[in-house]
Amino acid sequence: MKYFLYTILFSLLFVCCNNKKDNIVESISTIDIYSKKYYNKESRDSLANRAIYFNDTIAYKELQEIYYLSNNANELYYYALLMYNRNNYKRSAKDLYFILNKKHIDYKTDSLAQYYLKKSK
Repeated sequence: MKYFLYTILFSLLFVCCNNKKDNIVESISTIDIYSKKYYNKESRDSLANRAIYFNDTIAYKELQEIYYLSNNANELYYYALLMYNRNNYKRSAKDLYFILNKKHIDYKTDSLAQYYLKKSK
């Protein structure tokens, strides 16, 4: 009787486990997600216009997120410079510092990066 119950229990477990379908979730990288947002030029332009012309800091943060996470941070330089010059937005000065300080180019560029770091505080 004991062996009979073990056999039935084992059979039920085996059948239940074999009936499950594998639910494999495909992973997507952050770069893939934000690259789609990056290639949506209309959306990027809208965010940039709101950020620069209307001092919309939330739009700038979204734009910053798109450029950084799609691995296109150097292209943010133009918008960060406009945002800093037009709106005196400190966070964009920090972005300018990080973009200029990615690699050592020359003394003048390093000095400019240090200038923007001081302005970001």
